[in-house]
Amino acid sequence: MFNVNQSDLDFIFESAGESVSVNEEDKRAIVSRSPLKDSEHRYIHTIDKINRGDVVKYADEPYLIVSETVSKRGGKYKALMRHCNFSLKIPGGTEKVLLVDANGKPILDNRGRPQYTTIDLPPIDVHAIVDNKSFSLEGNQIRVENNQIILMVQDNPTNRELLVTDHTFQFEGTYKVVHKDFTQKGLMIISCDKTTG
Repeated sequence: MFNVNQSDLDFIFESAGESVSVNEEDKRAIVSRSPLKDSEHRYIHTIDKINRGDVVKYADEPYLIVSETVSKRGGKYKALMRHCNFSLKIPGGTEKVLLVDANGKPILDNRGRPQYTTIDLPPIDVHAIVDNKSFSLEGNQIRVENNQIILMVQDNPTNRELLVTDHTFQFEGTYKVVHKDFTQKGLMIISCDKTTG
């Protein structure tokens, strides 16, 4: 094909690009509209590598990259991202911490052992795409049964640990994780059934 002048491309991204956050890291990107769909989709163009499953914060809204980005196109990466229409709030759990005095020294009991207290950790926000009628990903469509939803989230160690089978969460009622699909590298596609509890 043709070679792209990297300095010209850098100039274009610096002058026409916008600041976005990709997995909580600041990047320059050019974001453009995609054809009109039933949910918000946008194309993202970057010089730095981006991957399917990356969470992009654009215009103060979370998006999930849903297309594969293996190689550059015209000297840049291009991907399709979809707006995350739901944020799961997963309890952060607890942590045992050492009690210290005003000088930062450990507080000891009458036997000289350090004292600990248990604190509640803040909840973890997991940005997700939720669909309850049919779910389409790059031409493949999954039919969803009544009282079932599909969640699409970033595949990362935290989400794998938290969103285990039988985990329940609130979304217009209580739902339970029943199946996880990892066939789309970078994404966890989770089938959830509505429960009565």
